[in-house]
Amino acid sequence: YGAAILRVHDVSETRDAMIVMQTLTQGMQ
Repeated sequence: YGAAILRVHDVSETRDAMIVMQTLTQGMQ
């Protein structure tokens, strides 16, 4: 139960990081 919540949290954090990276990349173009 706890491990599943941690896993979902990691996935959401990774997705947020990817979105931030995409935004930064688009802003530099």
